[in-house]
Amino acid sequence: MKFDYDSTYFSPKDVLECGQIFRFTPFKEGYKVFSADKACYVFTSGNKTVVESENSDYFYNFFDLERDYAAIIERAKAFNVPLLSKSCERCKGLRLLNQNAEEMIFSFIISQNNNIPRIKKIIESISSKYGEKRVFMGEEYKTFPTATILANVEPQEFKELGAGYRDVFLSLTAKRIAK
Repeated sequence: MKFDYDSTYFSPKDVLECGQIFRFTPFKEGYKVFSADKACYVFTSGNKTVVESENSDYFYNFFDLERDYAAIIERAKAFNVPLLSKSCERCKGLRLLNQNAEEMIFSFIISQNNNIPRIKKIIESISSKYGEKRVFMGEEYKTFPTATILANVEPQEFKELGAGYRDVFLSLTAKRIAK
């Protein structure tokens, strides 16, 4: 399934590369995006941003496409604060993601005192080891494991996957969420 949106207020590059999500890869003219156990392909074609996925409702919500960002931007610019107005114009394609809560919490813990390439690597390692195999657009990927699955992972295993001192926090959080 496929849907499109005005690319003025939805720039895949701005949304994905700003540091609010870590499971995406460049693909063809856009990106493959992975969230929990779902995947989509998002790209810009002319003045439209196109999303292809078997889970179009999920990704419509994920990219917050129900919200009118044009109105939000105009309201912010009405304050006549030069830096705010300039930021609104420069970043009007940026959207706040409605991410899967569990994946977001674990990603946030992993992001503590870390850099984006390392965060992506740790999240990918956890997904590779504990996630389920899926296929999207002819390529295999692994889902992000649920807290119920991660609750059975010992702190040392998280450490071995690169989480470092975050190992205990990941383990305790998984157990608390699963409970």
